[in-house]
Amino acid sequence: MKRNLIKLTKIYSLVFVFGICYAIFYKVTDIAIPCVFYEITGFKCPSCGVTRMVTALIFGNVHEAFLYNRLMFVLLPLFGVYFVRFSISYIKNQKIVLYKWDNVLIILLIIILVIFGIVRNIYGW
Repeated sequence: MKRNLIKLTKIYSLVFVFGICYAIFYKVTDIAIPCVFYEITGFKCPSCGVTRMVTALIFGNVHEAFLYNRLMFVLLPLFGVYFVRFSISYIKNQKIVLYKWDNVLIILLIIILVIFGIVRNIYGW
């Protein structure tokens, strides 16, 4: 159990440091990783704007973050809860345990994301 905690702490620390460095780089240079879906189709995918949203949150601009991707902004607390729950599950069980309701929620989230992707392109969000 302790080994899993140390492993996750190392991974999360690396991701956190990389994320902060990337956010600062993006804020200073305005150069970001492009959305492949948008580049190919010309349509915004459900996650277009997440980099700008997270960067805005890191720098404390909540309203701007909301405008970049409304759905992901609203779902962020849910993703946070799942992140913590899956981390605890991995530390305790050495694997992520999914329950039936987890699968239902994941399918529901995929449906919501697809609908959001369509609606945001119709209304120009």
